Amino acid sequence: MKNVLRLGMVPAVLALLCSTPAFAQGTLQHLAQFSGDQGVPKAGLIRGADGALYGTTEDGGKGYGSVFRIDPAAATPKLTTVYAFSGGGDGYFVRAPLLLATDGNFYGTTVYGGAADCGTVFKLTPAGTALGGPGYMAVPRYP
Repeated sequence: MKNVLRLGMVPAVLALLCSTPAFAQGTLQHLAQFSGDQGVPKAGLIRGADGALYGTTEDGGKGYGSVFRIDPAAATPKLTTVYAFSGGGDGYFVRAPLLLATDGNFYGTTVYGGAADCGTVFKLTPAGTALGGPGYMAVPRYP
């Protein structure tokens, strides 16, 4: 008897689902597109204190990764490289999103680079100035 009641409810449920209005389709606006020399973004965006969006590319800039900025409120938004990694002590291949700390600076990591070539943790101002000596802390190699 319980199965009959459940099966008897199927037409009513289907009618309810089919009669609900469709969701409105949103509008997609492309703010910018990456070209080959700008690298490939592998992580999400973060909004800076200035309202601009910041992100990272794995191999942009000088070929070793970069931090970029885009102002979505601009009449014609464009990608601007904030910092281009050199592939040495400052690290290379950025695959993680940035963190905006309460001090107003961005923090992030690279996959490779540093003294042991095991990656770096970096600190960067929104203007692209690397902080803390050469702007990074090398991640030590663990035994």
